[in-house]
Amino acid sequence: NSLEDCGDFEVTNKVAYTGNSSIKISWDKGKGCEWIGFGNSFSNWTAADMSKERLKTALSFYVRTQSKTAAAIPIVACMEDFGGGGSYFFIDAKKYLYGLEIDTTWKRIIVPLWDFPIREDEVDITSIKQMQFQLEGAGSFYLDDIRLIDYTKEEYNQMREEVEAMK
Repeated sequence: NSLEDCGDFEVTNKVAYTGNSSIKISWDKGKGCEWIGFGNSFSNWTAADMSKERLKTALSFYVRTQSKTAAAIPIVACMEDFGGGGSYFFIDAKKYLYGLEIDTTWKRIIVPLWDFPIREDEVDITSIKQMQFQLEGAGSFYLDDIRLIDYTKEEYNQMREEVEAMK
């Protein structure tokens, strides 16, 4: 599949963290694409009320580079509602990566939904349709096991302590 003229998106069975396949994605927004990305419903395309759930839930996925290393993954996640509004949030690897850098081994990223900004005039948090991934800059990654998980502030703090100990 194509991300217009700015990249490629495919499900591959050559590399996987879990199961038999992963998403192989490469892009360069500098080639003139106004918007590139993809989305996935975690509620079978029915409205999900995340007003309370987001306080104890996180977006979790595994990532690895196709080659080399990267300090960040230039992706903005969005909880999109059925009206087309959304809560956009940059995935900051320094805060959410379980590790110090992204390389050719699988690393987990956990982004607590409580960190997403909720502005009533921009998103209906009681009617979330999908989690959308807006691709920025350029990148070349594999993604796998994208899902919402139960997650607490204590678990987040523990993860950050473990990452600090890796330094």
